[in-house]
Amino acid sequence: MKTALLCVLLGIFTMLKAEERSLDLDKFSGFWYEVGMSSNSKMLLKKKDTKRLGAIIITPASNGLHLKIINDDDHVCVREDFLGVQSENQEKFIISETREFIVLDTDYDTYAIMKLSYEDKGQRHHVLQLLCRDLDIVLEGYKKLRKTSEQFGISKKNAVIFIYDDTCPKILSKDLQ
Repeated sequence: MKTALLCVLLGIFTMLKAEERSLDLDKFSGFWYEVGMSSNSKMLLKKKDTKRLGAIIITPASNGLHLKIINDDDHVCVREDFLGVQSENQEKFIISETREFIVLDTDYDTYAIMKLSYEDKGQRHHVLQLLCRDLDIVLEGYKKLRKTSEQFGISKKNAVIFIYDDTCPKILSKDLQ
């Protein structure tokens, strides 16, 4: 009897937690600065001292999220357009057979932490991305990025903030006008 009651309570608690964590696509949508990242990828870490700010415009779509992305690749602003199809896990979006992202944490107004997973040359890579709505509030998000990094086995030393150069975000922000 006690075991059955415990199982029922655990089930209710799990359902409540799932509802609490449900991602609100409308609140999550809009313009975000890509201000930092964390990874164990040697390729990405080589660029950590030269990478400039990026940006993402997120728009809800019928089956997920439409992402307009611009980021810095060796001082060239590179634009990408993706549709992330929402999976059964409401925070997880599939971009292709080899790319997906999960929204790990967000307060919708100031920061978001996303885990991007992709395959390159047969190897699986994971990158935690720090997004912020405003460049004046990066520090709080950075603290959360460092903490989240450790939870994924990434040294908090690998959590970096990009160079404050908003050339790429300015290009993308023209799409909002």
